[in-house]
Amino acid sequence: MGLGMDSKKFDTRLIERHLEKGMISEADLAAHLEALPDCSGKLVAFSTPQPIVSEFEAEADDEDDSEA
Repeated sequence: MGLGMDSKKFDTRLIERHLEKGMISEADLAAHLEALPDCSGKLVAFSTPQPIVSEFEAEADDEDDSEA
């Protein structure tokens, strides 16, 4: 599938709108999803540090300790 109009019909952000307007059918969507390759073997797990979340968690822990 190229990057033409057909690829935009199945854009995840637009699928619901396209279904409601009749631009695609449930059968079209099902066929599109079935045709997608299985890329689960290419999965690479990673983590991203979230410093702001860590700061809030540390502050919450400090507040819990001071209340006890």
